Amino acid sequence: VIFYNIVPLEKGDIMNMAAKVKTTVTIIFVLFLIIVVYSNWSFLMGKEIISLNFGFKEIISPEINNGVILLICFVSGVFINFLSNIVLRYKKSKTIKEQEGIIKEFRAKITELELKLQILDSKSGSEENQEP
Repeated sequence: VIFYNIVPLEKGDIMNMAAKVKTTVTIIFVLFLIIVVYSNWSFLMGKEIISLNFGFKEIISPEINNGVILLICFVSGVFINFLSNIVLRYKKSKTIKEQEGIIKEFRAKITELELKLQILDSKSGSEENQEP
């Protein structure tokens, strides 16, 4: 059995490793995306007509590339996700502000109690000096 000398990593080393891993994963993802697009190029460049039937009115679009349709669907999904997260962010920021206010109140109480403790300590110290 071979035992390796394990050296603790410093913060800079970890950050460099994380950056390298992130770069590697990004490159792999981009290469995968390029392969998928290249292998499906004929489908993405094919044209489709979108027909929307609302019952009272039918809307027919001109021919649009499938790639453009997929891109529109992706961007609309990202936009919907962004809009749904705005409400959550607002609620979280409101909660954080409330909790920060509570923390300030408790810190004020702590300083007040520390002052009272110092006053009591100084009084008890002065009484001990007078008794000998």
